[in-house]
Amino acid sequence: MGVAASGECQGRCGGHACTTAEPLEIESIGPRPVQEQTEDDAEFATAEDLPQTRGQLRLETKQQLDLDAELARGIPLHHALRTGRLWRLSPIDMALQERDRLWHLSSPVKKYDLFLSHTWQSSGTQKYLALLLQFACPLVFGAWAVAAALAFGLGVMDMLPSPFQAKYLFANSGVSEPVPLGCWILLSNLVSLCTFFAWPYLPQPTSKRCFLDAVSINQVDQQLMQRGVYGIGGFEIAMYRKANPSGKITLAPVYVEVVALCLWLTMVLLMFVQWSTWILGVTTNLAIGALLFSGVPVCWAIQRLRRSAYIERQLWLGLAEFDLQTAGCRMEFDKRFVHESIAQWYGSTGAFTEYVRGPLRQELAPSFRLPCIYYLAIMTPLMSAGLEELLSLVKSQEPWQSLVALVLGRTISMPVSLVLSFKFAMYMCTRFADPHPKYWVDLMRSLWIVFSCTLLAVLGVMLSLRTRRIGIGASVLWGLAQLGLAFWSFRRQAARAS
Repeated sequence: MGVAASGECQGRCGGHACTTAEPLEIESIGPRPVQEQTEDDAEFATAEDLPQTRGQLRLETKQQLDLDAELARGIPLHHALRTGRLWRLSPIDMALQERDRLWHLSSPVKKYDLFLSHTWQSSGTQKYLALLLQFACPLVFGAWAVAAALAFGLGVMDMLPSPFQAKYLFANSGVSEPVPLGCWILLSNLVSLCTFFAWPYLPQPTSKRCFLDAVSINQVDQQLMQRGVYGIGGFEIAMYRKANPSGKITLAPVYVEVVALCLWLTMVLLMFVQWSTWILGVTTNLAIGALLFSGVPVCWAIQRLRRSAYIERQLWLGLAEFDLQTAGCRMEFDKRFVHESIAQWYGSTGAFTEYVRGPLRQELAPSFRLPCIYYLAIMTPLMSAGLEELLSLVKSQEPWQSLVALVLGRTISMPVSLVLSFKFAMYMCTRFADPHPKYWVDLMRSLWIVFSCTLLAVLGVMLSLRTRRIGIGASVLWGLAQLGLAFWSFRRQAARAS
């Protein structure tokens, strides 16, 4: 079963934890029937009695960690991500009729493929975007690749017009005459953007059934709500590890996906600016202005990444001092329910505490990094610009040496240079995550990271253009060196993650 839990670390950090294991079959074990009450007894029954009634039965029958199969309900993942409404508004803030409709969005299930847990104290929009990017990113990149390849092929066959003329940047290839320039490959980024938001509405070959508290637990009927609450006690992280020893638990801050989206939009801006310089024939002022403007969202991204890395580290360090006795419950019976459940699984509360401080803490060691697929998606705008430039040279019937030099020295090397600079930024955000008491000093640290990464990226781009100007041999060597460095970096990241 895969688990993605979105919430705040220590009440402040917007983050979500992802767990991967085998799908969990729901056993047909439920609470024993409640003894029917007489009419006189019913007059004195209150909502406060319900938790003890349901929980006491599970406690007495040692069923604290068994799923209540009668109430096991789930919702397809893509349905849960439609419009984002289920994430933006808490059921507490909804009218009674709206809360009742939530229950009907789910249906009975025999197993869960995903378990989504989150807190309403964190941004619902950010959790929605994070989960959407996490699951839709492969299809988004695939849609861009198909659209870009189709536009490139139609352009080569002259089935798409090239209404513009460009000259300036192509001087690096030895081209002195204006060459035809189109915009259709650039528009493939609109296809990827539409695919991103349309993913929840697309047909899913394998519909993953997930647990989401807002729809899987009845928000109106008090008895059904308490049965649902006490029927999912075995899904806490440590309990889940006990039940699924082969599973993997990782913590991934929500801001990682949000920052990835921010960087993608920044790359779209740079792509548009670069294409405009080809058309207008001016570069210096416009390029400098674009870099300064794009530095604003990048600086914001670095600041958020540093804070997320800091809070994730504090959460991890806090597990070393974990004490179950300090965990508070609003009701004394809830505390007893939790403690006896833990004792049933781990032998004693002390053994559970040692497990959290030891093996679980090591498994949840901070892994502050972007997945490889995110980097590919972020670089699609720049790769689109490179393919647009390549198409222009192909239609101008330039020699193959110029085309190879362009592919290795521009279409591949420049995006790879930016990827490496982004990876360096992630490392720096982790290395200098601790905030400074003075805000302006803390901001200067972020600006210093932005400057360092920008300098690294500019150096890579300048070397790419230089090798392209030298010739095909230098372009091949530089391109292979860039790809080798990127492969080593991602290989090292995968090894550390495993």
